[in-house]
Amino acid sequence: IHMLIQFSVRRPNHYFSRDGGQTWSDTSLVTGDYGVDKPWMVVNRNEIYIAWQQISGQTGIMFAKSTDYGRTFTKTRIWNRTGITALCMDESENLHLGLVAWNDRVYYRKSTDKGASWSAEKYLADYWYQSGYGDRAPINSITAHGDIVFMTWVDNSRIYQDWDIKGIRSTDSGNTWSSPFIINDSLDGGQCKGWATFDPYGGLHVIYYHCPFWPTSSTTPFSLRYQYSPDSGITFNPSVRVSDTCAPSHADFMGEYHIVRTDSLYVYAIWTCGRNPQDNDLYFSKALISQVKVGEGMDYQPGSEPISIPTIWHGPVMIKSNLKINRLSIYDCSGRIVRTISKGENEIRLDSRLLPPGVFFLRIETSENTLTSKVVNLR
Repeated sequence: IHMLIQFSVRRPNHYFSRDGGQTWSDTSLVTGDYGVDKPWMVVNRNEIYIAWQQISGQTGIMFAKSTDYGRTFTKTRIWNRTGITALCMDESENLHLGLVAWNDRVYYRKSTDKGASWSAEKYLADYWYQSGYGDRAPINSITAHGDIVFMTWVDNSRIYQDWDIKGIRSTDSGNTWSSPFIINDSLDGGQCKGWATFDPYGGLHVIYYHCPFWPTSSTTPFSLRYQYSPDSGITFNPSVRVSDTCAPSHADFMGEYHIVRTDSLYVYAIWTCGRNPQDNDLYFSKALISQVKVGEGMDYQPGSEPISIPTIWHGPVMIKSNLKINRLSIYDCSGRIVRTISKGENEIRLDSRLLPPGVFFLRIETSENTLTSKVVNLR
């Protein structure tokens, strides 16, 4: 487990745990320069990538890289703009960097060589932002799956008196982009601090804070809401409330203490809540991906899918379906695709001895639905 903690504007430290978080080693100081703001970390096996804005000295967007699990870092200035960065890596190990530049526009850059060089900046959209109680920055996020890149930020431009979560989407690995659009399904009140992430199967998960009215104040109740997109950001299911209550914030800035992440089974969320009388605290929740992807008005019945999948593999394997299987994708525990089969038939046969032993996750796409399943390959 890798952890990045920014103690002050001059001390972002990287920590490393080899035992699931039981013990930690203070491996290195990423930079000692004064003026570090909003660092963003991406981990790829032994490689660590960190981007942030430098707000003093030689200002700009900085990029640090480690290839030895965080023991040492090299640092470069990759952009002369300042603003809020968002960084992610796709399955092909391309880095995608989004920037909401201060009092300017939304931009994007890409690296295909793990940060050694970056594409020219690409203008994505204009934005307008006005701070309010609880939030004071147009926080953004970026996530990628295959050739699809998705970015979010906070925007006031609809009627100049609220907050919305804006989204923008690329289907060709960042070369061209859609027009920006509003993700949140409620246009009342305000939405801020959005965060988006893809699961290993291409489903898109978005969280954001919601308040019933805007402008905000010290009595404004905030809640955390969630939306799922089954088609990688084209459409979204109606939002649901993750937090079990609404509560005002004890601070006029709730901070960037929110995140949504997934693995092959669950979606996880962390957020700030002021329900306790003294101060804000962090809260955590998780849900099965197979359940949150079901839209409102639909009943989820585990085991009712018309597909037969052996859960223990050892030699020849047959997967049967009442519907034609358009595509079968096999993922390992890290979310990487091991094998893809496209046949359009009711039966798929494969030999598990051609796959490494271990736990795998299947994504089966039929003409009517998509099913995910966990299997164990004994080989």
